[in-house]
Amino acid sequence: MNDTLSVALWACNLSAPLTGIEAWGAAVDRQMAAAKAQGADLLVMPEYAAEQWLSFAPADLPPAAEIAWMAEQAPVALAQLASLPRKHALALLAGTMPMRREHPAPDTPPHVNRAWLLLPDGRAIAQDKLCLTPGEQNPAGWNLATGDRIEIIEWRGLRLAVVICLDIEMRPWQPFSRRAI
Repeated sequence: MNDTLSVALWACNLSAPLTGIEAWGAAVDRQMAAAKAQGADLLVMPEYAAEQWLSFAPADLPPAAEIAWMAEQAPVALAQLASLPRKHALALLAGTMPMRREHPAPDTPPHVNRAWLLLPDGRAIAQDKLCLTPGEQNPAGWNLATGDRIEIIEWRGLRLAVVICLDIEMRPWQPFSRRAI
C-alpha cells in the first residue's frame, strides 16, 4: 500500500494547432513519458483539454456546434489514450471532453463535460462535471447537462475522487454522507 501519490500537472497550450486526434494522442504519449521520467504516478491534463481539437475542426463549424463535434471525436480520442497508462505505468487524468449522454431526458442538453481517469490496470473511470459555468449552461452556446454524482475510486490503497473546476468550489456533493457517495 502506498499512502502518497506524485502528481504531474500539464499546463498545455490549447491554442497550438494539431493535424488530428492522432497528433493529440502522440502529444499525450510524449508528456506521459516525460512525467514518468520525473517520477510521477499520475499526469493531470486541464479541463477542456479537448478544446485543442478545434484546431482541426471544420472551418465553418459554428460555436453552438462545437460541443457536439468534440463529442463525436471523444471516443476516437479515448481509444488513442487507452493503452498509454499501461505503457507508461502511469495514471492519466485526461482532462475533460464533451461526451454525448446515453439517455438524455427530453428537453435537456444531450452532452456533458466529462473527465476520464485512465489507470494502468486498464480501468477507465468517468466523472461528469457537477457545477457548470454560465457559458456551459447557455442554450445558444455550449449548453451542457450536469453530472449527478461523485465517483470514488480505489487505487493503490488510496481513495480518490475527481472534481472538475467549480465542483470543488461549489461542493454540490457536500450534503451527502460518505456512505451515500
